[in-house]
Amino acid sequence: MQYWRLLVTAFFIGQQPRPTRSFATYLLSRSNCWTDLSTDEVIMNHRVVSHEESDDPMMHIQLVGGPLPAGTTFPTKVALQVLTENPSTNRDYQYVMEVNGTGAAFVGGSCDMDRRIAGRAKDIVELTLKDARASVTVWAGWAAGHEAVRLTPKFIIDPPAGEQPNLEKEWYEALMQSCASVDWTSIDTLASRPVVHSETAELYMDGTVELPRVALRNVDFSTLVIHATAGATVGTTSCPHMALVSASDEWPELSLDEERTIYISGIYALASDPTTLYRTKALELEWTAENDTETDIEHHKEEEEEGEVTKARKEAKDARIHDQEKINKRVESHAKQIQRDREAVKKRGESWKASTGKETRTKPRATPDQPFDHVYVPNSDETDSVVFDVGPHYYIAMAILIGAGVVATQLCLFTSRRDKGRRDL
Repeated sequence: MQYWRLLVTAFFIGQQPRPTRSFATYLLSRSNCWTDLSTDEVIMNHRVVSHEESDDPMMHIQLVGGPLPAGTTFPTKVALQVLTENPSTNRDYQYVMEVNGTGAAFVGGSCDMDRRIAGRAKDIVELTLKDARASVTVWAGWAAGHEAVRLTPKFIIDPPAGEQPNLEKEWYEALMQSCASVDWTSIDTLASRPVVHSETAELYMDGTVELPRVALRNVDFSTLVIHATAGATVGTTSCPHMALVSASDEWPELSLDEERTIYISGIYALASDPTTLYRTKALELEWTAENDTETDIEHHKEEEEEGEVTKARKEAKDARIHDQEKINKRVESHAKQIQRDREAVKKRGESWKASTGKETRTKPRATPDQPFDHVYVPNSDETDSVVFDVGPHYYIAMAILIGAGVVATQLCLFTSRRDKGRRDL
């Protein structure tokens, strides 16, 4: 019996959820990044508890190493921990830490602009601060089991006293100040920060046709400098070829001033990477004037029409040439036939003269416009040929012969007609 109790107890213990692990994973997932760490939310089926109502109000965020010293250069990294001085608190707690605004980001964080990060008890997380003039607020939510998430007090990181240099500010301000003389394509280092090419960031045209704008996608940048080649205006009058853009600014307008191809590119910085700058791929805008396009279309149409006319003329000419060639071949063939007929007539006349010693009664005529007026009918012996004249008397004789045949036929029919009346048998 004791054995079965142990098995049942082990089964139920094994089925207990690990809420601390799922709690951090839940809040850092892409679909739940918009779940706020506030008392208005419900997490793990419990409403989030404020630090005043927490069972451990001593849980707090601590800046490792103390406040920022004077003369700190920016961007800079600070270390943070979530600690408590209450010995009765479960030491297996887990937390999710969040920072507000765009002036800071967690190293290895999640959600947009790396504003969240997770950790366990006494873990140290790093936060990058890039603006020496802005304060940063950090807070966390923690839990030690399948229970309500409790909030820590908000922790404010103030900038050190006095004016502090800002490396990110220096890189783009130095670039903007020397915009007239800068060789954009040869920039490989700015404020001791290397400029490397980005394979993902891409500039594109946004806005409308009347008001085009230059925008950047596929990257969460903190500061961006856009540069356009001669022939376009993208910035202010003091620096017309450059525009400075932050993550919260509106995309700059683009104005094309000359009829030429324009190339636009940018250099940007990431809040999560304070040591490197990135260069975008160049965006090419090929100029095509509207009136030139219409002229080209009309010219193309005219060329097509002229081409069609020329083609039709050529086809007609080819047809005429083809027909003329046919006519020439026919005339040539007819002329050869006439020549052959003349030679045949001449040979037959010579044969007739040799056999009879007489000339032909009618001289043969063989011309294209007048047929022969006699026909030679050769006998079995080629030397004895008979010539029949083909003249008016020939046609008269033929008509008399045909008429006599018709009359004879009618007489036969008349004499053979019988009385078709009734006969007595």
